[in-house]
Amino acid sequence: MFQYIHELPEMEDILNTIVFEDEPSIFDEDNTIELIESALHLMEEYVIDNPTAISEPDFHEDLLEEIKDIFYIQFEEEILRSDFVEDDLNELLEDAFNIFISTFYP
Repeated sequence: MFQYIHELPEMEDILNTIVFEDEPSIFDEDNTIELIESALHLMEEYVIDNPTAISEPDFHEDLLEEIKDIFYIQFEEEILRSDFVEDDLNELLEDAFNIFISTFYP
């Protein structure tokens, strides 16, 4: 059957009623605390092994890159399944770095 545009029923505007559900994260409260504690420990080890690194202009990027590499290996399967895991992991590692710097190197 053929219909003209003016014969079509009026469409309902549902744009403001759409609710996006956040994809569940694998990082619940306990996992988040453990991850941050592990990241802090690894950051401390990195600084102990590379004592002059903190004076380098790229210290922040270098340290985070080293730590991310370790965690990416651990969470490789989850990262491949969901981009949200990688984003959440990056955010948690940034938080851990900020805690590390503000606590140990104010």
